[in-house]
Amino acid sequence: MAISDTQKVDYLWKKIAYGKTKTDSGTNKQGFEESISSPLLIRGDKIWQQSGSIPGSIATASAVVTVYSGTTTVECTEDLTAADNRTWKTNYTDWISPEFGADYIISVYIANSGITGSNKTTQVTIAGNKISAGGLNDDQWYFDYQSGVLHFIGTNIPTAITTNVTGKSIYITGARYTGGIGFGTSSTTTSTTATLGNLYISSNTISSLDTNANINLSPNGTGNVVISGNVNAGNVVTANYFSGDGRLLTNIPASSITGAYSNTNASAYLTTATFSTSGNITANIITANTFSGNGSSITYIAGGNVSGNVTSAVQSHYANIANLVTWANVSSTPTTISGYGITDSYSNTNAGAYLTSYTGNISGGNLTLSGNLIVGGTTTRVNSTVTTLVDPIFEIGGDANGATLSTDDNKDRGLLLHYYSGSSAVDAFIGWDDSNVEFGIGSNVSLTSEVVTWNSYGNVRASYFIGNGSQLTGVAATSATSAISAGTVTANAQPNITSTGTLTSLSVSGNVDFYGANVSLGNVSNLHITGGSNGYFLTTDGSGSLSWAAQTALTATVDEFTANGTYTTFTLSTTPSSENVTMVAVQGVLQPKSSYSLMGPQLTFDAAPPNTAFIEVTTFSGTGGAGGGSSALTWNIASSNATMVANNGYFVDTSGGAKTMTLPTSATLGDTIRINDLAGSFATNNLTVARNGHKIQGIADNLLVDADQSSFGLVYSNSTYGWKVLEL
Repeated sequence: MAISDTQKVDYLWKKIAYGKTKTDSGTNKQGFEESISSPLLIRGDKIWQQSGSIPGSIATASAVVTVYSGTTTVECTEDLTAADNRTWKTNYTDWISPEFGADYIISVYIANSGITGSNKTTQVTIAGNKISAGGLNDDQWYFDYQSGVLHFIGTNIPTAITTNVTGKSIYITGARYTGGIGFGTSSTTTSTTATLGNLYISSNTISSLDTNANINLSPNGTGNVVISGNVNAGNVVTANYFSGDGRLLTNIPASSITGAYSNTNASAYLTTATFSTSGNITANIITANTFSGNGSSITYIAGGNVSGNVTSAVQSHYANIANLVTWANVSSTPTTISGYGITDSYSNTNAGAYLTSYTGNISGGNLTLSGNLIVGGTTTRVNSTVTTLVDPIFEIGGDANGATLSTDDNKDRGLLLHYYSGSSAVDAFIGWDDSNVEFGIGSNVSLTSEVVTWNSYGNVRASYFIGNGSQLTGVAATSATSAISAGTVTANAQPNITSTGTLTSLSVSGNVDFYGANVSLGNVSNLHITGGSNGYFLTTDGSGSLSWAAQTALTATVDEFTANGTYTTFTLSTTPSSENVTMVAVQGVLQPKSSYSLMGPQLTFDAAPPNTAFIEVTTFSGTGGAGGGSSALTWNIASSNATMVANNGYFVDTSGGAKTMTLPTSATLGDTIRINDLAGSFATNNLTVARNGHKIQGIADNLLVDADQSSFGLVYSNSTYGWKVLEL
């Protein structure tokens, strides 16, 4: 069926009136509701500069055309703002339409979503469902080549992607224009370049396309070319005249300076000037406030006129008032300062009284420095009897000039102590061992490149030590009166450890006797006591003596009867110790203990059970444990189906739906399991106890629990009766 006129008009209305792409019918989307732009105007930023290079056939190679087929076939994304699966976006613009050649018309396919790599060729182009431009079964499509949007404009959409179908995508093959975009005519123009006549503009650079051609800026009339920034001319700039600050102009020959301002009489017209030159200035006398630059060739400078930095002042004898020269700024000085035009009062014998800074040897009395002392070189020696430092923090091992270290130099830090052992000189060391990352005290060491080799460690003597002594070894408690230890205390027959404090991880071989006051162990975990056999327990005689005892086996005796509707009393084969060790069921229904009584082996019901009713009485005896059962349960919360483990309890949550709890694969006498309705929802979402090959209440069937707040136990008897229900 052909595209309706209504659809065509709707397309043109949205295209012309709104400059938008039609993605749905006018009923579902009015023009102002369309969101994908498709302008008709010829925008300068969308001009295809190299459209003339587009070949007439898609099969012809071109630098400005990108072909999408085979492995590069484009998988479209659905436009979720339109009706389901009706509009698909390539997410590319500038597709080449058939106006450039008949085979530029796109091909449309339907295939599974997410096909990548070489699979696109086989699964899309070959095996895919190709849809012809005319469409099938009223599923015609329209493709907007400018925006790259495909719209099923017909009454229907293809069956393969009909409403609510997922896992399918539209794939498109065709070609896009990928040449230069924007204003310009050059075949190499990009969005940041343009060509105007013989000028080529690239970013912020303007150049001439003609070799050796000038670029002329010619204002109309009396206008000027005004440049607000600096002009850097690599070669030569020619003009009638220049105005402005010409201080940075260089290589101007004197012959080019004419008029009253030539260099022959410039001084007559310049009252104040600043000269800067990279060459030499030769003159008889130059008078100025300051000079900057190299003054090594300037002679006959009076010392009284010298201030600031003076370099290469070996010829300081030319300064007739040299005491005014600041010595901190004098380099290349002689080793002594007498005999260079300096009077005796300034000789090196008392130069410290007159010099604030000096380089050389100073001999004589005391030297007092009020500033900082910075010492270079490789070795600094202080040959004094007493050395006193006021600074309470003595820093060793920093970087140059006190800077913070940024890398590990692998050098040790500390004090190297020289002593004589009686036969030879020996070095000791106290400080930081960089390689072991610890402090060390060595009585005999060797030093190479500021790295200590520990020949032997020294002893440390102190009143007591504080801190973590867990790494100490060989500590003998020969005189301990109070031993506090986190490790092992070795006592040489010392009964006088009077205060143990807190002992952790204490291992004792032999007997431990506690005398005197009571001993409180507090919370004890991981207590290991030897003796006894597997499964035995500790029991007391009431007088403080503990002994190992074996658990007796838990046994279950089952008696069965058939009621006649008259008898209320039945004789059991064993004598229960109380009602609490019995479990009575009539027709499989567990009876409350208040409904019967015991007198020796006689069990008497309050009322006679119904005629032919099956009665089952289970009597338990023993403390349990030998048969695999356990009185202590491990409780778990089950919010999903699970296989239960013997001697565990389960809080089962069926608030989210019915659950199935499966009994263990194997079971032994006395194995116990308890189940509790955690959310009180068994009536709404039933619990099924799967028998897993065993009988329940002697019946080969699963147990269905449909009462809220149910809480019951199951104990295993034997293969005949299987798991018995303790209560409900």
